[in-house]
Amino acid sequence: MNFQFIYRNVAASLRTGIINKPLQHNGTSPFFHLLRSVSITTNPPITVAKTRTKKKRVFSALILTVLKSQGYSDEHIERLIRRHPLGLNGDAKVLEQTLVYFREMGFSRTDIVVLLLSMPQIMRMDVNNQIVRNFKMLLPIVGSKDDIFKTALKKPALILRSIAIDGECDSQASICSILKSHGFSDEHIKIIVLKYPKVLNVDITKSQIMPNLNALALIAKSKDDIVKAVLKTPNLIIGNTALTVSLLKSYGFSEESIKKLFRKCPSVFARKNKTLEEKLVYFREMGFSSTATGTLFSSDPQILRTSIKNRINPNLAILGSMLGSKDKVVKAVLKVPRVIMNDLNSTLLPNIEILKKNGLGGDMFSDFLNIKSRILFRKPALLEKWIGLVNGLGFDIMSERYKIVAALGVLGSNSTDSLERKTKMLMSLGFTDNDVITLFKNSPYVLEVGDDTMRERVKFFMDKLHFSPSVIAAHPILLTLSLKRRIIPRCAVFNLLVSRGIKKMKMREIVLFVVSDEKFVNTYVRRYLNELPELTDALEGKVKFEGLELSCYGQPNLENLRDHFVPRTSVMKLIKKYPNVIKVNPSHLVSVVRGLKTLGFDFSSDKFVDALGILGALSDQTSKMKFSLYRSFGWSEDDIHTALVNQPLFIGVPDREIERKVHVLRDRFGWTPLQISQNPTILLLDLEKCIIPRCSVFKLLVSAKTTGIKDHPQESFLTMSDRRFFKTYINKFQNKVPQLLELYQRLI
Repeated sequence: MNFQFIYRNVAASLRTGIINKPLQHNGTSPFFHLLRSVSITTNPPITVAKTRTKKKRVFSALILTVLKSQGYSDEHIERLIRRHPLGLNGDAKVLEQTLVYFREMGFSRTDIVVLLLSMPQIMRMDVNNQIVRNFKMLLPIVGSKDDIFKTALKKPALILRSIAIDGECDSQASICSILKSHGFSDEHIKIIVLKYPKVLNVDITKSQIMPNLNALALIAKSKDDIVKAVLKTPNLIIGNTALTVSLLKSYGFSEESIKKLFRKCPSVFARKNKTLEEKLVYFREMGFSSTATGTLFSSDPQILRTSIKNRINPNLAILGSMLGSKDKVVKAVLKVPRVIMNDLNSTLLPNIEILKKNGLGGDMFSDFLNIKSRILFRKPALLEKWIGLVNGLGFDIMSERYKIVAALGVLGSNSTDSLERKTKMLMSLGFTDNDVITLFKNSPYVLEVGDDTMRERVKFFMDKLHFSPSVIAAHPILLTLSLKRRIIPRCAVFNLLVSRGIKKMKMREIVLFVVSDEKFVNTYVRRYLNELPELTDALEGKVKFEGLELSCYGQPNLENLRDHFVPRTSVMKLIKKYPNVIKVNPSHLVSVVRGLKTLGFDFSSDKFVDALGILGALSDQTSKMKFSLYRSFGWSEDDIHTALVNQPLFIGVPDREIERKVHVLRDRFGWTPLQISQNPTILLLDLEKCIIPRCSVFKLLVSAKTTGIKDHPQESFLTMSDRRFFKTYINKFQNKVPQLLELYQRLI
């Protein structure tokens, strides 16, 4: 092992005057005898300068002898002297007593080395003066040597600082008694002492322990809260807790504000009052009332750690220039405390410029600050992205200002993964893209409802009340109402009233769910209690609700459907998917049913339900206009009937959209009217994402006279999945037609 560093460190000590007796390299020095005993090769003799220090210390090489005699290895000694070479300057006898005592207390040699490395002054400390007394004082409180030992390894100061003063045992015992009287157990006191031994080193008559504990009793909810706070911040019992409470009260803080501040950040009460008082004075000068300051500090204690000069004052100046008056600034800060703690130059200011650029500036800043402030502190690049998305959804800045703020707030407060997960969940329940967009546009906040809660509510409305996704999307407030407390009890009341014939009404009246509790009780419960006493149980959720009776829907139309032998299963599907059709004129619905029967529809099929739902909701005039449009495509009456039987859903496609699709298929890709009428499902497909790219690929393959491609595409060509289409037509033929892949990628 190389001990040349010892020689260099000792030489350094000689140069600084700590060791004033020159060492001669004559082989007679005890130091060099010791070095030989541990096989150390020294450097040549050193010339030592004269010392200027007045206090002279004599170096004792016996320190090394003591360490070796106590069983410490060369590695232990090397680590010690590297860390504290001046330890060689201590009293060997004192060090030996200290090492022996630690060994008797259960410390291993390795642990003692760790302890000495953490607090090297132990090597020069008289064990009897302080260390022994500390152990004796701690032992009855802590209960075991092991706990003292383990804590001392982590916090050597536990056994070094003066915590056991002669003649003060009674005082220290009194401290323990005081703590016990305030709800602290022996285990709690043990934790406090090990974490903060200074608590035992106070004079009860002069300290703040009693005032602090009394103050804690006033601002904490219970003794348990006091114990938890003190275990986390022991300085609360000997710090400035009582003084801090008095200071806050003198500045007008209410008891509730002080209690809230204590719950959120108890350490505030243990610190010095100077910084706290500076902030209290500052906010008073800036126009904050005592109540406002109390609310601000208790809502976000981080403000107490924020620099007035570097952050708070510049931010308040920026807000003042934007909002114009101190009252508005105070209101904004109370609403969003972080606005005076964040770096506004990197977030808020660039984001405001982005909002202005997109027509969302001016007084809309206050809306963002009051409704969804988080969006203002996100990265500017993200805000630009979200604004682009909102613009793409077609929000009107003039008439939908609040919804734009809410939409941006929802996008900024939720991760992309979370929003995509909700969208997929809704679509798995039968919502279309348009339904999800409608839902979001009508009430952006609905996407902040939890996944499980939203799924449960959607399934209830669809399964129990037979609401269609489009109805739910048009009334998103339904998804924000509690099933257990509001929806189910009101449905039970509704069911009782209608099933007993007391009140005739239709389930489509959404107002049933959104009116206030008081109005609902007055309108639907109290008025009929004499006739139907069980309404009270229904309102309290004691009546089980399995679903609505058919009598809750349009009674005449239900009877007409039954008279025309429409199966109950088809009626239930109709109510669930097309609920509004039950409300139409009975004679009109009968006429549609008869017409569909003439065309040969199977009344038990889903196509019959779709045809009846779509045609039943159309007025006679609208139906005539649609059929006239289809004739303009060159379709005969038989062609129209064939298309209707094959795919009745195409009737619901808007006229302008279906006209555009027919013109593209006919004029650009050469489809005949008969081909289109025989494959009506293609009229449901997206023109830009599906019809044009796929038909262009097919047209290129035909023009290249590719083997295996028919001149006239069938419906499956357009309706197959993207993966299958790519595999069947792109991968298969791209070697023969190289430009095929490029064309398809460009069009999609």
